[in-house]
Amino acid sequence: MRDLCECSGFEKNCCCENNSQDPCSTIKNIQNDLCDMKANLAETKANLLNLVRIMCICNGCICDEEKELLLAIERGVDAATSTLSQTRNNINSLNNDIC
Repeated sequence: MRDLCECSGFEKNCCCENNSQDPCSTIKNIQNDLCDMKANLAETKANLLNLVRIMCICNGCICDEEKELLLAIERGVDAATSTLSQTRNNINSLNNDIC
């Protein structure tokens, strides 16, 4: 593992000198959290699809307002998933550079 203070290009500061947490451990914790978030988003999308299916079975159809709301929620989940994927890529790249 390389020293973050050595390769940062910045003067050593309190953050680097007194950091009791190993940066690689911190990155691993973030990776685990992002993985959990990905699973939660996938579950949310699955629940959304089940909700649509149940609404169609119970009501026979979905009104326009319900459809727009469900589509907006789906777009939000998709956008969060996309941002999460990019963040995971960035963290993995950081992990490769540091650890």
